Amino acid sequence: METLKEYRYKIVREDLLTGEQAKRGRVILRWEPLDVGGLYMHLYGKSGAYRVLACISEEEVEL
Repeated sequence: METLKEYRYKIVREDLLTGEQAKRGRVILRWEPLDVGGLYMHLYGKSGAYRVLACISEEEVEL
């Protein structure tokens, strides 16, 4: 069996021009690590800029 790491992140949408962040964030699931505090484009399959606020959990999953 193969084991992969599953990461859960708290992200929030951010305006590139003003730096303002949205009021509500969302939790996403990723299979590759992201930098906490990093700004990513087209994250979560949607257009726009998203800031990673925190890594909520990191678990190993068997496939």
